Amino acid sequence: MILYYVFIFLDLKLNLMKTISRKEFYDLVWSKPISKISKETNIKESIIRGICQTYKIPLPINGYWSKVQFGKEVEVFPFVEEFDGSDVIDLYHFETAENEIIRKEQVEVIEEFINEKLPNYPTKLENPLEVILQTKKMLTKKDWYSYYQETTDDTPNVSVEVSPIMFDRSLLFLDTLLKQFINRGHNIESKRGSTKIIIQKQSIPIRLRESYNRVKKSNPKSFDSEDKVVNGILCFQIDESYNRIEWKDSNSSKLEDKIPNIIAKIEDICYKRHREELERVREKVRKEEIYHLIQARKKVIEIHLSKFNKLLRETARHKKIMDMRAYIDSLKKYENGSPEMKEWIEWATSATNWYDPLVKFDHPYLKDIDRDTLSIKTLDSEIENWYNSYNTHDYGEDNEWDLNMEFMTEY
Repeated sequence: MILYYVFIFLDLKLNLMKTISRKEFYDLVWSKPISKISKETNIKESIIRGICQTYKIPLPINGYWSKVQFGKEVEVFPFVEEFDGSDVIDLYHFETAENEIIRKEQVEVIEEFINEKLPNYPTKLENPLEVILQTKKMLTKKDWYSYYQETTDDTPNVSVEVSPIMFDRSLLFLDTLLKQFINRGHNIESKRGSTKIIIQKQSIPIRLRESYNRVKKSNPKSFDSEDKVVNGILCFQIDESYNRIEWKDSNSSKLEDKIPNIIAKIEDICYKRHREELERVREKVRKEEIYHLIQARKKVIEIHLSKFNKLLRETARHKKIMDMRAYIDSLKKYENGSPEMKEWIEWATSATNWYDPLVKFDHPYLKDIDRDTLSIKTLDSEIENWYNSYNTHDYGEDNEWDLNMEFMTEY
């Protein structure tokens, strides 16, 4: 049974791997071909080879598994204990040149998609989204750089902090970006002062702001010694405190040119989070399955333990019964014919038959005794029933309660 749970654990480790030690990964790549590991873990073979190269994990040479299949002698390279880096491998965030190529290909695919949907970047707002219209209204009502200023209604809008001269460009950028997300099958959720991009049920809050420089005031006050002077650089942010990523204007390209990179990054983040969520759910299900298996096995063990304890009790009782019957036989052998002796032998025989687990004779006076513990069973319920019937009995003036003492005198 222990081996059964070990196999379940290894299966969980293989299918739910997110992090793994160098030694475990070494054992894995020497237990089966890389092609099979790739299919089972959904990790590309090139990534597995890159992990082995980075973490100094030796791999079987070409032809190794063919020789193993035909029972030929093979050489196994030992595990390298000495390693300067971390002993824990993060499988799904392992950075290799292959990953960089994949990201570039993803951006190129998105660029091609956008160019097909949007041959030329628009020069003005046309049929803007409702959230953009509400954002425009919001911008005209509040101070241009008041990030913490509360809105007074529940109308949807994007968090935007730019100077008035940047209003048109900011709205056009946001409208273009959000429309591309919608064209790619994603959703936009906007509530009071916050807009989120929803991809596979994963939400990414966004924010657009204008960068500024801090300039010391000529007559500073103790609590306010600097001015914020805008510099015309537009910045787009993933507005998460624990994962804030920003794209902004640079000398070589404007923010509008980085729309494919923004979409690729946000999609990548959401897809990874979705996979991690699925892994957590699958891990929870597997753990629950193991728990139920253990509980079911525990119940079976408890049943058999109970049977075994019963066997011990009845075996011990059987030995006592054999001694008691031998004693009764001796009494019969030396019986002197007195009524007292005859009555004692009869009572002892009936009591022994009552105690015998194979006979279980219904004894009139021992029926309230527990055969296993030889203790008196509770009579509380019978006493309570008698007491209630006594108090509710309807008596006449000349009638008295006639107690039947036959039972008591028999004892």
